Amino acid sequence: MTQRTQFDRAYTTGESISGQPEGTPFVNFADLNLQVQGPSSTAVNLLAVRLFSDTADYAAGDIVAYQGSFYAAAGAITAGPWSAGEWDQLIAGQFDAFIGTVGWDFTISYDVEENPEIVTYSSGVLRVRITTTYTASDPTSVLYETSTNSGTDWTTAGTLTVTYTDSNPTGGTWS
Repeated sequence: MTQRTQFDRAYTTGESISGQPEGTPFVNFADLNLQVQGPSSTAVNLLAVRLFSDTADYAAGDIVAYQGSFYAAAGAITAGPWSAGEWDQLIAGQFDAFIGTVGWDFTISYDVEENPEIVTYSSGVLRVRITTTYTASDPTSVLYETSTNSGTDWTTAGTLTVTYTDSNPTGGTWS
């Protein structure tokens, strides 16, 4: 018998999943954000990088993909059109063919604490792999890799090390 998984969904900026069984998927169309219900009714973001949306609010340090590049919010940003002065460019033009391409499949694997650990996007022989390392369920580093031969060989595009103040993410450093 075929089983279906239904996604909970929202169309309101800032809304996230709560009160659902652990593992329930959730998508917020206004924020272009994908989450899953984690343990203890906490929302777990599945994507370390979201596509920029003019209907989403962003906190300082939030990372988005926009026109093939990665950017971090320089401060709190309210919903509205793209304004380059509000963003710090992290990686320029390396992901035009990868992140945000409609029709790409993706897989998610989880660590022993059920945090989303590896997200792999694929189309034909092209791959993008995003590996997140956690400390006490907080993401501490995110490794971005690309492959042009079905994942046989990987090239590191960059690593984001996340910084925290009082248990809140406040930014990050790319290397």
